[in-house]
Order: sequence, then C-alpha cells, then structure tokens
Amino acid sequence: MVNGATLVDGADLTARRPRQRTSEPPASLALAVHSGAGAGTVVPLRRGTYTVGRSNADILIPDADLSRVHARLVVTDTAITIVDLDSANGTEVDGERVRNAVISTGSTIRCGNSTLSLVFMEQSGKGLDGAGADVHERLVVSRRDDPTNRVALLLTAGLPVVIGVGLAVMTGMWMFLAFTAVSAISILVPVIGGRRQRRELAAAVKTAVTQDQERRRRAAPPLSDLTMGAATMKDPAVPDAAEGVWLRLGQAIQPANLRFEPTDPGRPIPTAGMLPITLNPARPVTTVRGPRAAVEGLVRSFLMQLAGYPLGRNTRVVIHGTVEQLPFAARYLDGVTLSTNSGTVTTQLERGFGPAHGHGLLILLDRMEAAARITATAAEHGWQVIHVLDGRAAQMSTDVELGERSSLFNAGDERIRFAPDLAPK
Repeated sequence: MVNGATLVDGADLTARRPRQRTSEPPASLALAVHSGAGAGTVVPLRRGTYTVGRSNADILIPDADLSRVHARLVVTDTAITIVDLDSANGTEVDGERVRNAVISTGSTIRCGNSTLSLVFMEQSGKGLDGAGADVHERLVVSRRDDPTNRVALLLTAGLPVVIGVGLAVMTGMWMFLAFTAVSAISILVPVIGGRRQRRELAAAVKTAVTQDQERRRRAAPPLSDLTMGAATMKDPAVPDAAEGVWLRLGQAIQPANLRFEPTDPGRPIPTAGMLPITLNPARPVTTVRGPRAAVEGLVRSFLMQLAGYPLGRNTRVVIHGTVEQLPFAARYLDGVTLSTNSGTVTTQLERGFGPAHGHGLLILLDRMEAAARITATAAEHGWQVIHVLDGRAAQMSTDVELGERSSLFNAGDERIRFAPDLAPK
C-alpha cells in the first residue's frame, strides 16, 4: 500500500541487484513498464548497466514474447542507451527496430509485447483526475456535402471548348473560343474549390484523431502512472458521479472514435493507432478467462485502478472466492470487502452499495456452486459483475479471454485482439 492508493502485493519487481552501483543520491529517472505482462513496474535507474528480460535479468518482465535476456540498458552521466541482445522478437524504439539506440523520456520502447519508457521519478498523480471516465462519445467532424460529380464537371467544362474550337474552325470566327473559355473556367471553379475542401477535411480529421487519442489515453492511463502518482498524490477530491469506472484491460490498434456530419457511409474511419481497451461498467456481467497467472494479474490491475483513480472511490467493491483465491492485500483498500461465505456475500449484495458510493462491483473468483445465484442477486440489485475463471468455460456476452501471447475482448459484435495489462505480484 502506498498512501492508501496503489495495491502492492509484497513483491520485488527486480530479481537481482544491477551491476556497477556506487553510493549516489536517489535516482531521478526510472524505467516504467506501461503495458503488457509487467504493467505498473517502475525501476529507478542510476549509473550502471541493467539487463532486461523475462528471466535471469536485472529487470524482470514476465512477458512470454521477451527473450530470457532481451536487452541491455547502459546508463551514464550523459546518455542512456538500449542495446538489443539478439532477442527473438527484437527491440523497437519509436516504432523502428533497432540494434542499439540512445533513448530519452520522449522515446517509446517496445520489447516483446511490453511498452516501456523513461520517466521522471518526480512525476505527480495530478494527471489522474479524468482516469476511468467515459470518453466513448464520438467526435464530430463536419464536412461540406458536395454532391457534384467531378467527372461530369470536367466533361461539362471540356465540351464547350471542343464545340467552340469546331465552330471557330468552320466559321473562321475565333471569338467563339473566348466565350467557350469563359464557360469552361466558370465550371472548373467548383472543381478547384473541391480540392480545397478536401484539404480542409483532411486537416479536420487529423485534428480529431489527435484529440481522440489524447482523451482516451487520459481516461485510461497506464498502471505505471498509478505507481508513480501514488507517492505524491495529495488525497484528491472524490468526483461527484454515480457512474462506474471504465477499467483498462490493455492496448490494441483501434480506429478513431469519430463520425462525419453529414454522414458518409463510403468514407472510412481512420486508425488511431495503439490505444487502451476499456470495459464499460454498464455491462452487467463480464467473464474473464485464461491461465490462472494471467487472470490474477488482470484482477490486480483492476484493483490498482479502482484504488488509484479518484473516480474509483465512488465504487464499492466486493471480492468473493475461496481463501486461496482472495487477494488479501486488497483488504487494506478503502471500500473493498473480501468474502468467502456465499450467505454473507448475498446479504451484502442485497443491501446495495450504500449512499457513499454511486456504483457497485462484484469480482467473483472461479466457479462455485453458488456462483449463478450470487450473480443473479448482484444483477438484481444493480451491481456490475466480473466473473473470473481459470482456464476455459462458457462465456457471457461480454468476455475477456486471456492468452499467453494474445488475448481477445468479445463484446457482442465487437471482437478485438489486444495485449493485456497484467500487474505482477
């Protein structure tokens, strides 16, 4: 627990002491894992050499797509360099595969299925105010409805010229050319204006895509922001809202969330690149399935968000499962109740989430004889249910299937392959 904000499950995120350490002041820079299997990991960096990998490395990230020793960070007084160590899946910096590269706080590093960057340790949590909010309303891009046919306009402009030239040749009266030229120019004006409109529309679309990227990233910040922000958070005020938290699941390449006015079914929606995938709190029941380590990592991610987001304080959380399954570190979180007794949890659900909370979330761990009855009781009293299952099982209409290297989010007609954020122990 860090200032009552971020869940810490008693683990050391680095397996061994990095080499070449000397007595120095506290580190001002850190390596942060923003997404993937080690999401939320923040490792302070001092002068020296650090290896990064899934095992036998100074900085451990439990990512199946990482090599055992994937890359090396070299930290000096003047620069920080990342060196790929002949890894199977390579190392990317700002979208380009590199053998070695000098990196800065503006660099985006991708190793395996994990996204990393350098961050300042002094980063505060003030940027979490909008975290967990609903930003799924489509941005409107206005366009001028131009019903004219460019080919028809060009033919209309060219036809008078052809006729005028013919008349001028036959009659010898070249003034016909002047009249036909004026006619052609007047018709070509809309064509030229259409090109300007298309440029303006392209600029408006680009601006809307950027705005959409910024608002979606602000509403679903990486777990590393929670880890960094918890140390300096000044007990922000709880927003006065009744809606639940849009929990971040991971990241995927997605289209921009915008629409054109007037509508144009033939115009494609541009991509917005790699953006967070979030779970709508209005969906009554969601199943989360997959290997036990993966589902436990996603539950830890949910709890970090609910504890770290100011908006999360509006949510009453009940976690029900066996003694072996319960995340006991969560008992220290405000507004969280752990339960192993089906009768007790049913009574709790029937009482509702109380006047201090605008939303209730039940996290139901694994399959139990009373699971169907508990889920029905929760739904009847307005609770959101996340039913976590080991392995494979029958899925609900909203389902998250976690895999070792790729995961699937299924919400009705929406099916998205994504890289999940799994908080390590």
